[in-house]
Amino acid sequence: MKIYVEGSTVPIKLLDNQFIAEGGEGRIYAHGGRAFKIYFNKSDVIPKEKVDELSTLKRKNIVRPLGLVYSNNKPSGYIMPYVDKTIPLPRIITTGFQNRNGIMPEMTLKLVEQIMETTQFIHDNGILVVDGNELNYLIDEKDFITPYFIDVDSYQTPTFPAKVIMPSIRDWHSNKFTILTDWYSFAIISVEIILGIHPFKGTHSSFVKGDLEGRMKSNVSIFNKDVSVPKATRNFDLVPDEMMKWYIDVFEKGNRTLPPAVLGKIIVKPQIVVVSGMNKFNIKEIDSFEEKITGCTFWNGSRIVYTNNNIIIGRIKHPVRSNKEGAIFVDGEKFSIDIKGTDLLLKNLRTNDEIKTGFIATKFMIIDNKIFIYDGRSLMQIKVSKISDKYFTNAVNTWEVMSKNTAFFRNMFVANLLGKKHIYIPDGDKSCHIVKVDELNDCEVLDAKYENGLAILLVYKNGKYDIIIIRFSEDFSGYSCEIEDDVVPYNINFTCMNSGVFVLLMGDDKVIISTKKNTDRKEIINAGLDSNLSLFNDGNQVYFHLGEKIYKFSMR
Repeated sequence: MKIYVEGSTVPIKLLDNQFIAEGGEGRIYAHGGRAFKIYFNKSDVIPKEKVDELSTLKRKNIVRPLGLVYSNNKPSGYIMPYVDKTIPLPRIITTGFQNRNGIMPEMTLKLVEQIMETTQFIHDNGILVVDGNELNYLIDEKDFITPYFIDVDSYQTPTFPAKVIMPSIRDWHSNKFTILTDWYSFAIISVEIILGIHPFKGTHSSFVKGDLEGRMKSNVSIFNKDVSVPKATRNFDLVPDEMMKWYIDVFEKGNRTLPPAVLGKIIVKPQIVVVSGMNKFNIKEIDSFEEKITGCTFWNGSRIVYTNNNIIIGRIKHPVRSNKEGAIFVDGEKFSIDIKGTDLLLKNLRTNDEIKTGFIATKFMIIDNKIFIYDGRSLMQIKVSKISDKYFTNAVNTWEVMSKNTAFFRNMFVANLLGKKHIYIPDGDKSCHIVKVDELNDCEVLDAKYENGLAILLVYKNGKYDIIIIRFSEDFSGYSCEIEDDVVPYNINFTCMNSGVFVLLMGDDKVIISTKKNTDRKEIINAGLDSNLSLFNDGNQVYFHLGEKIYKFSMR
């Protein structure tokens, strides 16, 4: 596709591998450090006059239109800043993502403050956000506290009214868009960031499940004493005192006021880990450590325990530089894998010798004791070999990934190829399965995990969250989809054994036991399990880790 930026005669060629995303109006491409929105219908292109009105929003974290672009001498889209290394806001809402990335309560409050300050800046310039839904913010994945405001072309300016708003953030008590309806939408988003739940979720005996509109119109929020919230909801103590007063004033009393200038203080109380659910499951503690466990896996009979400071194999601790490191076994030796800057590093855990691999990487995975890395363009399998008492690395397979929009998860990643979502599943036998999954095309994938022929994903679509269970055929030539509709946003927490039986813990305290072969299932409602536990298995037995301890887990 050939386009011209307004005022320039130099053509710009947009290629398929520069594609970033697709929405209802058009596609986004990245080229030369800038991004371009190209509309499907040229009659929908933002008017030049609105671009001029938005030009007052000169702030680094507001991704506004900078000028029109043309094709065939007609406006076809606009140019804007390109922000790299970001994630959609809904991904940081789940406790699992926050824990895996070291996001502390103080950081989530800083993010809320930054969104609030930027919203105030927009208002000070006589403009309204209007549709400030979760997907209209990107978060810097380097610090997790810097928000980028996107979809700015939809904002309401003095002479161009806004057209749409997501129902889940709409103020149903107002028949027009105002500064106060913007702050109402902000209040909803900020609750999700702090507590991990929409303020009108949970259950109330007078309302059916999912009746957000009814609850919002009746001012019956999670701060109502008669509303029950799922266990996955974070502690209300994380809400600063002044913000809590504002939330109650807005959500419970129905008032429309400005947010507090100062959020107030929080007191983070130590969590007391209590193992519950023993009346429905057999749960037995089998090991304990001196620090909180962040991950646990098995390879060839050996258990690998990860903490923020150590990799523990057997009972031997190996200090690590970061909690993102992984471990593999090679010819009786154990190595840690890490990325420093963009350099892939290996370290012999016995000798502490570092191996400079020479490979550039932005992400890595360890699957079946094999290393897979992504360098921004390709997925590569890296082999570690021993030659004359020295260890070397080389790429044994490479797969090109034709997308700038690639999200990495546990044992899999999702690429958006011109609006079509593909799941990539690296395999330990020098292969990578690539499966187009049409059910994901209109969704934002927030969390996912693959294990033993089964992928389970948390997705966001049309203002609500769904769980999608994908069962792949043996040769990955086909799949089946099962959808859990309108769920509590909760990190994907399941484990699938070699037999194909899997255990899935949902955010609403429900446990699903099923198999990858068919959809037969057993459900345990009100399971009573701690939402912070993490499931894993050794091939035949299910375990979970919680706090500093590991437990064996089975049905009664």
